[in-house]
Amino acid sequence: MPRRPHAPASPSIRRRALGRRSTPHALVPSLAAAALLFAAGLALAQTAGDPTRPPWRTGGLRGNLEDTGATPSPFDETGRAAAPTRPRAAVDTETLDATDPPPLESIPPTPGTAPATPGAAGAPAAGAAATPLPTPAPGRPATRTTGAAPTPLRAKGPVDPQPRSPSVPDGGPAIAAPATEPVPRDALSTLRQEIEPADEGLEPLGLRTGSFLWLPALELSAGRTTNVAGKHAGPGATLWQVSPELLGRSDWSRHDLRFELRGSRLVDADDHDYDRPSFRAALRGRIDLGEEMRVDVGAGWSRERQTAAKSDDPTSTAVGADLATRTATLGLTRDIGLVALTLRGDVERADYSGGLTTGGTPLGSEAQNNTRWTGALRATLGPTGGLRPFVEVRSTRRTYDEAVVSGSPRDATGRAGVVGVVADLGPMLRGELATGWGSERPDHGSLPQMAGWLLDGSLIWSPDRLTSVKLEAKTAFEPTTLAAATGSLARTVAVTVERSLRRDLVASLGASLTTRGFVGLNREERDVILSSGLTWKVDRNLQTFVKGSFERFSGSLADVGYDTAVVMVGVRLQR
Repeated sequence: MPRRPHAPASPSIRRRALGRRSTPHALVPSLAAAALLFAAGLALAQTAGDPTRPPWRTGGLRGNLEDTGATPSPFDETGRAAAPTRPRAAVDTETLDATDPPPLESIPPTPGTAPATPGAAGAPAAGAAATPLPTPAPGRPATRTTGAAPTPLRAKGPVDPQPRSPSVPDGGPAIAAPATEPVPRDALSTLRQEIEPADEGLEPLGLRTGSFLWLPALELSAGRTTNVAGKHAGPGATLWQVSPELLGRSDWSRHDLRFELRGSRLVDADDHDYDRPSFRAALRGRIDLGEEMRVDVGAGWSRERQTAAKSDDPTSTAVGADLATRTATLGLTRDIGLVALTLRGDVERADYSGGLTTGGTPLGSEAQNNTRWTGALRATLGPTGGLRPFVEVRSTRRTYDEAVVSGSPRDATGRAGVVGVVADLGPMLRGELATGWGSERPDHGSLPQMAGWLLDGSLIWSPDRLTSVKLEAKTAFEPTTLAAATGSLARTVAVTVERSLRRDLVASLGASLTTRGFVGLNREERDVILSSGLTWKVDRNLQTFVKGSFERFSGSLADVGYDTAVVMVGVRLQR
């Protein structure tokens, strides 16, 4: 009986047969598919390392694979490119090692984030940047391939430079943090950034020469005063003033050096005897000897003309004397744990010259010329920055050019002890303020010692970007030529407030109080000054201003008090 030819097997019967046994003919399609997948993965890795191509959406696709077990593909089911996430680091395929251990377990999607599957999440969010459709590799299907995902190889190349969540290892997927999770920040640093003034295009840029930045400026003003002589029943006058200045600072990675040159000449248009020239030069530097040691240096020179009322004998003084002061300082600071020890030495030289009495004779103020030497030791507690308390002790020695002044020897020795605080909170609060007790006793003779409460320092407080408050205090033992007096103890406290009404309009208010008491005499003086101003910043190089002040001077002597009002209008040129 002839055998009937076998009918062709149905596809279902053929699939069951292939499932029961493996023949070489059945393995060929599987090997071809595996080779195709390997080629496509290699092409994807090379494309990811190309910075000119748009980044693949790695985070979302990996999330799809973990949910569905599908093979990664940069396309959705419609053939479009998936929406990109932030760029990933390039994967160097030449450094891949098949012997590397398998990657860590997959990380589940972050709670609260939308699924990356197009069918579940819908179309990409509106406003997302469109990504050009890349050309698929030859033979790569446009639709998603089903089946188990191959184990990816771990790259030995550079990791993603962008910071990742602490729960994600280097080289892992970039998972977006929940929107409700706050980013930890330093509260003090945040406050500094909020207070620090921003450049609104109105601040001077300066001139740069090498590693130094120079800020030159010139003020020209004119106005009127009710008492140009600064004494009882003084005449009024028309004034004009020229005030140049030059500030400089270094731009070094270590050490620091700063310069300050300021000059001013207030001219009386009618009588030049009442002109008031002044000049100030200062240098401050810091030399870093290491992380825990530094040297501070400083030098200065100033010259100004005193008013008649502030001389030793105001009733007989027509023109005040000129006072020239030269200073120098050298200090060494060493940090020992949380304590910083500073050893400092200062020298101050005061030279008096000129001045006329009402009779036209010289005042003879040269008898006050003296030199003062100071040695100080300070201990500051706390780390650098913030508020740091300190304790300081001082020892002084004052010598006069003339051994005997007005019948008495004037050379004296002084001591002082103060406590204070150093503030370094950035633009919010900076400076230092100290208070204590000091004395100065003559070495010989019967003159009494000078002693009293001390207050010294300067603080600048900025509660916000628009407001700045400056507090200055100074206490000084001043020499005198009066026969029965050892000297005078002068204290000055000044407060200045500046407020930006607009980005280019700044208003200022100020007040100062100076008290002066002569030791050995029943004589007191008080000087109160109120000031105000308004400055309009036209641009970086030009400002216009109007300034006004009122001064009331009073004393225990008769016919020494006076009032003075001054109004000045001018411009400021700066670079």
